[in-house]
Amino acid sequence: MSTTQDQMEALPTLTDDSWYSNDPTGLKRQFSEADEATWTAENMDIQIQEHLGVLHNASVDHPNYLAKHMDIGNAYLYKYNRSQSVADLDLAIEYHQTYLALAPNDHQDRALGYHRLALQHMLKYGLTKDITYIERAITSYQIALSICPDDDQEIPEILDSLSSAHISRCKALGTMEDVEMAIQYCAKSVAATPHDSADKPGRLNTFGTAYQCKYDMNGERSDLQLAMQYLTAAYEILPKTHDARVRVQVITNLGRAYQRRYVALGAIKDLNSAVEFLQEALDGAGFKQQRRIILQHLSLSFKSRYLTTGRMMDLDDAIQYSEESLQLTPLDGPDRANHLRHLGGAYNSRYIKTRADVDFNMAVKMYEEALSLIPDDHLERARQLQGLGSCYHNRHIQTGSQEDLNTANDFHEKVLKITPETHPRRARWLSEAGCVYLERGMATAGVENALQQLREAYAIDPKLALQVNDFQSISTQFEALRAGIHRLEESVAHTFSPAKDRLAGGKQLILLYRLVDFWKPAYNLVSSLMALLALVVDWSLEHSDKQRLVSKNAQLGSSAGGIALMAGEDVYEVLKLIELGRGIIMGSSIDLRTEVSALQEASPSLANRFIMLRDQLEGGTNLPTEHPDQPHSIDRHDAGLQLQNTIQQIREIPGFGKFLLPPSEEDMKAAAAHGPIVVINVSDYRCDALIIEKDKLHSIRLPNLQRQHLDELVKITQYETEMLEWLWETIAEPVLGVLGFDKPPIQGQWPHIRWIPTGALCRIPIHAAGFHCDGSKNTAMDRVISSYSPSVKALIDGLKRQNPTYQGRSQRKAVLIGSNQLPYAPKEIDEVEMICQAMKLEVVRPQARQEDILSALDDCAVFHFAGHGMSDGSDPSKSSLVLRNNEMLTVASLLKSNLRRRAPFLAYLSACGTGQTKQFRLFDEGIHLIGAYQISGFQNVVGTLWEVEDRSCVEVATRTYEWIKNRDMSRRSVAEGLHHAVRKLRSDWVEEISQPRALNEMGFAIRHDHDIGEATDGMRNGGASGSRDMEPLDNPVLNWIPYVHYC
Repeated sequence: MSTTQDQMEALPTLTDDSWYSNDPTGLKRQFSEADEATWTAENMDIQIQEHLGVLHNASVDHPNYLAKHMDIGNAYLYKYNRSQSVADLDLAIEYHQTYLALAPNDHQDRALGYHRLALQHMLKYGLTKDITYIERAITSYQIALSICPDDDQEIPEILDSLSSAHISRCKALGTMEDVEMAIQYCAKSVAATPHDSADKPGRLNTFGTAYQCKYDMNGERSDLQLAMQYLTAAYEILPKTHDARVRVQVITNLGRAYQRRYVALGAIKDLNSAVEFLQEALDGAGFKQQRRIILQHLSLSFKSRYLTTGRMMDLDDAIQYSEESLQLTPLDGPDRANHLRHLGGAYNSRYIKTRADVDFNMAVKMYEEALSLIPDDHLERARQLQGLGSCYHNRHIQTGSQEDLNTANDFHEKVLKITPETHPRRARWLSEAGCVYLERGMATAGVENALQQLREAYAIDPKLALQVNDFQSISTQFEALRAGIHRLEESVAHTFSPAKDRLAGGKQLILLYRLVDFWKPAYNLVSSLMALLALVVDWSLEHSDKQRLVSKNAQLGSSAGGIALMAGEDVYEVLKLIELGRGIIMGSSIDLRTEVSALQEASPSLANRFIMLRDQLEGGTNLPTEHPDQPHSIDRHDAGLQLQNTIQQIREIPGFGKFLLPPSEEDMKAAAAHGPIVVINVSDYRCDALIIEKDKLHSIRLPNLQRQHLDELVKITQYETEMLEWLWETIAEPVLGVLGFDKPPIQGQWPHIRWIPTGALCRIPIHAAGFHCDGSKNTAMDRVISSYSPSVKALIDGLKRQNPTYQGRSQRKAVLIGSNQLPYAPKEIDEVEMICQAMKLEVVRPQARQEDILSALDDCAVFHFAGHGMSDGSDPSKSSLVLRNNEMLTVASLLKSNLRRRAPFLAYLSACGTGQTKQFRLFDEGIHLIGAYQISGFQNVVGTLWEVEDRSCVEVATRTYEWIKNRDMSRRSVAEGLHHAVRKLRSDWVEEISQPRALNEMGFAIRHDHDIGEATDGMRNGGASGSRDMEPLDNPVLNWIPYVHYC
């Protein structure tokens, strides 16, 4: 007996706490890395046999008899950790259950026993995906909590483990109640763990994971931000020497959180951060399980990068990482299905690009194998089924196979059948199903009959026309079209899903509504879509990210306007929709820089909050936070969320209900007090002039204006006088006629029109429309003064900031910059300087460097630039004025400047293409140099639509400034000065071409729109060609057209 007792006391026990750590399976503590390297399965077998021998020979009343059951159970658990043998895990569970059955209710280690049994049940769930084991684990955790003394140091650990179990059940069943319970337990666990505890990073990691899970369930960005805050807090307090497994898990989860936010918002910086964190995690991963998880998420990141950049190298890297991950995954591994799905998705993406059968077959093989590993009641099946549906749909697109389309249809319906109504991916999957139905309905020659059936059914009863009772028995084209509409309508209405997914489904639905003339439903639809568009382009995004997202929804506002008119809506409703869909990037900058003095009086705290968040979003600095369990600062994404909440609170203040909302009808009419505003809306449905006057809103249809024609027109490199005459007959004459401007003004009382073009028309010179060579005065510039604005909102914003005249203002500085590389630019600057001095302006001529210019602009009244301009064809925010040594003053750098409080009077950009955007998908955004100076705060901006001739610039600038000097510093005087300067240049041109020799030698054309990649020769040649573009003009005959005034 003594020998047995000595043996029992000499054997090592595994009941200490040194062997747990955070991991996704729920096993909270693991053996140390040193143990992992030295303890083998053979060593464990020896230890287990010794334990069993002692236990066999010991009596049940021996003091250590009970503890030895736990020791043996722990030894089998340790062995399982190395062997991954189900038999070892089952024995571990058996010995722990025996221990608990034998232990008295008041035994001091009873709570610890239930805790460890629960961990083993979670491991068994990981192997089997049998929800029963999660239920058993949760029950065991709850018993452990109930019998722990209130001051037991194990409580925070048990709470942490219990939260992980609820997270696992939420992921399996999609139950929001589980994730809410997980968050509650995490909060208690984190609060009970000292900030300097070695366990703190791991518990913050679990807290962040719980919020990630909640975000995956509801799509609420606030939950994703909380996840990132807790994960970032864990990362910030994670010492380099911390347990390697916990460290790698924290960094991996933080990388995954950045992945999620990229998918949600589209910020490239988030995608790059995800890759960086995941690479850091991979470098520190020492175990196969960690490496395969990290490799999989790296694969997802590279696939996302491919979808953004289109580079095959990124997709190939994604496949390589995914294959490496799969090779490290055991055939019976609990996450093998997940790895197979991701690899299938990567092959599917490559099939879309290559159309190679081998890629299609690999994708289907991966998805089918993954599906075979998942229980019928598991939510994960929906993702595999969706992937298979996507594969067959993509092959149908390539081959036209009706069988593939039907197969895709079946898979998508199975997805919807098992996906919870509140799942945030449901809108995307509804949209995919709807598109498949529409393709079935449009697939054969009988489509016209099916469309006519829809029209007739809708005319009888709109609700019954689209009612679908059984998606499994759809056989005719008519039924397929109805089903497609129904699914897409469900997608748009699914408020639990991200806005971008609902928006994608809605854009597909618009196309079908148009085919069947469902104009009222189409109007209701686009009204919803415009609200969703505002959510897609988030406050927190950088300008480059906003450009990319806006370009995906190009001209949606104009389409919405055309649909609203087809539906018979009034002009204000049409204008409101157009405004919501264009100038989005400029509009967000205007909103951020709005005047808040009235708000300061009504609610100083909210005003200060708004200013603080605005400054962070514009300046990029992070705000401090005092919460001990959150990161030391909040980033711009947190600021974006908080700003939206702050705006909602401001709107609850009496008198501020319309704060940052689109302008009202009264606001629009007030903006037309000094002349009509004309919005030319160009859409696929119809084209119209929407006219705002001080006492009414009205419209006229422009039947001869077609979007397709305009899209072709902006591609040409030669504008001829016939184009100007076409503009007159198509747009200018009908508009001026309805306004009563049917002849030249009498006694110099010039009417003033503000044009707001849309789409490709933003590149077309409406102000130059007319018959200039016949002496008839049938031209826009012989009837009215023309100015432009990117949007009604921008125009109203400018009016709010503008005094009737600039006389008497304290800012009396004129900043003049001229290029020595152009023959006439120095002369232009000298002429302007003399006029400015006569206007009592202090003239400053800083060095032509970005830093010096931006500093000088801070307190100027006038900024005049005479030099080279460059329009970037790939990224409009990189369009620039060219300074010394090819340094660039870009749109992006100007957008960071805020001169609005001082509201400088005039920016005169005497360079080529300062009002030009070459990205056709961004025509409506006004992202060019003129727009940048407007946003930064200038009341008036004079610029050019394309290239200008060097010598003519001197004449136009001199005449414009002379007019301003002789009148006053007002918006009207700038518009008048430029108008009369350009008319004089036009008159000189008319006189010159009236000579027969000139007609033969010069022709009637002007070239424009050069590719940026070729735009260097003019600079190297010193501008000797006479052009202020970065390359020479071929034939600058119509040199009076490009000059424009924006206000």
